[in-house]
Amino acid sequence: MEALGGSNVVRWFVNSLIVALATALISCTVGTLAGYALARFVFPGRRFFMLLLVSAYLFPAILLLMPLYLMLSNYRLVGTLPAIVLAHVAITLPLATYLMKSFVESVPRELEEAALVDGCGPFRTFLRVTLPLLRTGLATTLLFSFILSWDEYLFASALSQGSTTTAPVGIQTFISSFDVRWGAIMALGTLVTIPVLVLFVALQKNFEKGITAGGVKG
Repeated sequence: MEALGGSNVVRWFVNSLIVALATALISCTVGTLAGYALARFVFPGRRFFMLLLVSAYLFPAILLLMPLYLMLSNYRLVGTLPAIVLAHVAITLPLATYLMKSFVESVPRELEEAALVDGCGPFRTFLRVTLPLLRTGLATTLLFSFILSWDEYLFASALSQGSTTTAPVGIQTFISSFDVRWGAIMALGTLVTIPVLVLFVALQKNFEKGITAGGVKG
């Protein structure tokens, strides 16, 4: 009850939920389109772009903190939820794109070619044929992006202020120079895991299905 006694706790969790859902949806949407383009099209700079995706996680995320902070500060976004969302998208989008590229490559090209022969355009083929077969990949990417954003502390601590504080940042307020409120910290730490478990249970059926199941049923 000590952890839930403060009115700020609910606000922290609401902020985290908004940021994590927005980050997951943006990363999943853009990552799917970018992954499809990398897997199906050949264009100048494709290999260099793929190299950037791989190298994005070779460097610690803290190197992006100062450039992102200065850029968002110029647009007066520091201290707002959109600033945290943009920062989280910056660190989750490379992974989302790489994951979706791998899943798109697992979809047989013959299914798309058959749809094109039947008169579907490229965009309609993607929506009607390829996208339904990516349910497993979409669920996986959505879950990973959500978890990365939900648990992120570094960028959220630098970009959030007052009413935009997220749960991981809020939990550390129970640690002071003279006291560590372990009971409240452990209680909130347990509550933080609940949204991840709920999301996993909701998407579990998509993990269990084969990626080509839709092609067989179609």
